[in-house]
Amino acid sequence: MKVKIIALGSIASSDDALALKAMDKLRSINLPSEVELIEADRNPYRLLSEVEECDKLIVIDAIRAGAPPGTIHKLGVDSIEPARSITLHRMDTATLIKLALTLASEKPRDIVIIGLEPYTVDPGEKLSPRIEGEIDKLVEEVLREINRGKHLNPSPLSTT
Repeated sequence: MKVKIIALGSIASSDDALALKAMDKLRSINLPSEVELIEADRNPYRLLSEVEECDKLIVIDAIRAGAPPGTIHKLGVDSIEPARSITLHRMDTATLIKLALTLASEKPRDIVIIGLEPYTVDPGEKLSPRIEGEIDKLVEEVLREINRGKHLNPSPLSTT
């Protein structure tokens, strides 16, 4: 079963880079060969070309839902509503995924969005200390999702 994990975010907006930091940790893990890691830093439209040719799509992103910073959110694509305002320069993740699925000739059977509630997305190249300490929790949730209903066994998370 082919699994694609796509990290969205911007390294220039502090906690908006949390998915990219999680992707760095995922790269250090011996994941099954069926798992492909894709970064879409500063180019979320890359998601449009990546939804095909996989059975499961996992999107990692900072998710603002009004919860305390560091809260893990796990959503199905049908459970999120697109933002009210869309510009030509920036679409929210829900709208982008729904557009990608509309255009795709081959759709993944399973789509999950996993993220953390950010503390700040102000300009800055470092995660806030609150969120930095929660990245392992996000990675563990992604690993659980990779294995959900499957018999894939990635190596445990190592902090070396």
